[in-house]
Amino acid sequence: MKTQGLLLGLLLLGGTAVSITSCESEEKRLASEMAGVWTGTPDTFTDSQAVTATITDTYCFSPDSALLSGKKYPIGPVEVTSQIQMNTQVLASGDAQEPLSLSASAIASVRGTWTVTDDDEVSLAFDPQTLTVAIDPDQVASAGGMIGTQPSVTIDSMKPQVAANLERNLHTALQTRFSGTRIMEDVKVKGNMLKYEAGDRDFVLTRRM
Repeated sequence: MKTQGLLLGLLLLGGTAVSITSCESEEKRLASEMAGVWTGTPDTFTDSQAVTATITDTYCFSPDSALLSGKKYPIGPVEVTSQIQMNTQVLASGDAQEPLSLSASAIASVRGTWTVTDDDEVSLAFDPQTLTVAIDPDQVASAGGMIGTQPSVTIDSMKPQVAANLERNLHTALQTRFSGTRIMEDVKVKGNMLKYEAGDRDFVLTRRM
């Protein structure tokens, strides 16, 4: 009886080990499939400063050391580079002037870590201190020619200041966008397509060759 009990215990232990190994392999399989560069579709967001932006994110999931070290949860660095088209308005100071509509292009980037926490779930944690935003003053355009009531104050002469103000507003908005932990749920990789859910929304990324 003792021998039978020992054999049964070994069988149960062996079954548990197989189950854990299988779970780990599924997490590592997902991590290996996700490693690389993926581009999303344009997404729109606004901030409290009446800035409306269309942002296209490109994710770079670097191969993670956990695949080599055998840790249960694969974890590695991630960097997001964003191409941004933004629009806003500058209110004129004179009664006779209409608000000036502005558009600009920007590039932003932020770094953090990605962790595969399940066979179809990935946690993203970004470091707000790594966030950078750059707007080329030459890419600032307007639907008008001047700001305020003085004809000599043209948008061309104000472009560096306008670009700096837009950078500050966009930086604040993106800090909120990338703050906290973001969870990618129901992650599926099929060929060059990566699909996932986040905040009750569906997202699709395309692998860059």
